[in-house]
Order: sequence, then C-alpha cells, then structure tokens
Amino acid sequence: MNDDGGAVVVKQVLAGPVADAHQMGEELGLADAVGADENVRQDAGRPVPNTQALREMKLLLLEEGHCFRTQALSFCEVRPEAYRSIMNGSSLTTLVQLVASGVGVTLVPEMAARIETEMAQVCLCHFPPPRPSRDIGMIWRRTNPLEPQFLALSEVIRDAAVWLQEQERDRRS
Repeated sequence: MNDDGGAVVVKQVLAGPVADAHQMGEELGLADAVGADENVRQDAGRPVPNTQALREMKLLLLEEGHCFRTQALSFCEVRPEAYRSIMNGSSLTTLVQLVASGVGVTLVPEMAARIETEMAQVCLCHFPPPRPSRDIGMIWRRTNPLEPQFLALSEVIRDAAVWLQEQERDRRS
C-alpha cells in the first residue's frame, strides 16, 4: 500500500543493485545488452566489436542520470575524460534512430531491442562472453504486508523471462 492507502503492488522493478535498509528485494535475473549498428555495414561479416573497438567508435548513450548509461560506459571501459566524445540521447528510441541514420553505434537492453528497433533499419549484434548485462530486481518496503505475493510475482516474472528467452532463441534459429 502506498502512503495514502491506495493499492500499489510493487514499488519498483529496476536494474542494478539496491542497498537500502528500508527495502526488501528479489532478484529477477540478468538482462543482457546488445549492440546496434547501421543495417548496411561496409564491414559486414566482421566479428562483433570488442570493448576496444567500441571505445574508438562514435558511441551514442542515454543522457546523464540513466542507469543504463553508466552500465554501458562501464562495459565499454570508457574513461571519464572521454565522455565528451560521446553523443547523448533522451531515449532508447532516439538513440536507435540516430544509429539508423549512421550517426554512431549504441547498446540496447536485449529486453527492449525488438520494440526499439521495430521501426529502424539497424543491425543488432550479440556480444561474446562476457556479455554486457545488468541485474534486474523488484523492491518493496520492508513493512509491506504483501511480501508473499511479491515473492510469487517474482517467480512468475522469472519463469516468463526464461520462456521469452527460449522463444527468442527459437525465432533466431
């Protein structure tokens, strides 16, 4: 329940670790990121870029304050002084459209890749291990009496994620 008595089932579903003494949480799993590049590539057939190659490309990232930006920078091992050479966007949709226009490359959470690239001609690439990924979890206040329901919901979400990943693998094969 929220502070005014309304029914709020889950406080947040989020990415990254949360350390707060007033909250409980349940891990839902890892979410990989994929690379997005122009659909028409002059270097077709070349391997997926590694972190060194990504650092040398025009990297398009979400604006400062987005957790996915921080995670992408970490994966690409970009130093703080290099942040200036990165182009920022306010949404994944904007970044994907910029990629389709040939402005640069970006990382997209795999769970959002299909919808974000539906209207853009981009090439998605899956990185070799270790893949860029982030922890996804659900949190709620420790005092919330609905903990058993949250735990059950977490299990349903984990099962659905496994099923969706299997469907996506089958679709790609």
